[in-house]
Amino acid sequence: MVRIPAVVITTPSSDRGVPLIDILRKSSLFETIELKATMGRDLDDASECDKQDEMKSYGRILIANERACAVSHSKARSIIAQSSHGGIIFEDDARILNLTQLELITQKFLERNKNRRSVLSLLNYDSQKSRKINSTSITTIRLIPLLAEAPLAVATVQTNRAAAELATKAKSSSQVADWPKSSTRFFFLNKPLVNHGDSNTNSVIGLINERIELKREKLTNFSELQILLLKLRRKIDLLLIQIFQENWKR
Repeated sequence: MVRIPAVVITTPSSDRGVPLIDILRKSSLFETIELKATMGRDLDDASECDKQDEMKSYGRILIANERACAVSHSKARSIIAQSSHGGIIFEDDARILNLTQLELITQKFLERNKNRRSVLSLLNYDSQKSRKINSTSITTIRLIPLLAEAPLAVATVQTNRAAAELATKAKSSSQVADWPKSSTRFFFLNKPLVNHGDSNTNSVIGLINERIELKREKLTNFSELQILLLKLRRKIDLLLIQIFQENWKR
């Protein structure tokens, strides 16, 4: 059996990744790879060119921890890109809900998308409700394609082609960690298999609101349009998800 790499981005001098790693090590499918996270304090300040690109793309200057998170994810994606199939990338506050189902879904997704640039989010789409979701009544797990990117990159299955493209795109400019602009196609599950954090974890980045809307400054008309289109795609995604889930209950 070909083992699938499961990269865990771990926070230095912290045990917050222990629950996740302990579960992954019980799997005969996943090969657990611990990757020490790059921290904002370890980075030089972004260049003026990168800051201008951030303003054009996101409407604000990113903070050091966001840039460091981007570096960490790019390193993780470079590992997945070298795999013959692809793999999973976890941030260390990801909490697996069902290891058996995770193994099955990961294998199926990578097999069906082996020649594509595809990413599957393992979280509930609305991260604020991920700890309250009651999905015990859902017996059939389904994939839903998204128009926009997945809301977060906390726990995702990535094909090797998707990981390679995302890692390459992130090198061209300063980017937020979650998703550099690319041709990657995103999917999510009607039943989350991973929660974002637990009662003992907090964000290392320190931002809890939607990052693209924070610290806004004067934007060009083109940048405003990009942000509006992204928000519109996200709203449509959420609406379609709600429609799908209502139909599946019947």
